Amino acid sequence: MSRVARTVELILLADGGAELVNFDVQTADGDPEQLWASDSDEEFQEEFPDLLDENDIEHVLDYLVAHDILTDDEADTAEISAEPMGEPVAAGPGDEEDEDDEDDGAE
Repeated sequence: MSRVARTVELILLADGGAELVNFDVQTADGDPEQLWASDSDEEFQEEFPDLLDENDIEHVLDYLVAHDILTDDEADTAEISAEPMGEPVAAGPGDEEDEDDEDDGAE
């Protein structure tokens, strides 16, 4: 019995891990369903102890197929993306530092 191919994306995370999401199913928050995450797969962590990068994509996809997380067809058509490393987080309202704060009460 074969399952219907899902629209999946393998995301290399800025922390060196990876996750696989299914765009065909949305969570209550509207995010794609997470199918797998490297940080919760101890066997994967033993096989891939180092931080992941673009050179590991084929090996990760092969692992996911071998462990019946993905089909061959899904692995062949999976979108691949990587979170940028060290990208600064945008400051929200009220997060700006007040240069005068350091001097308050110093007189």
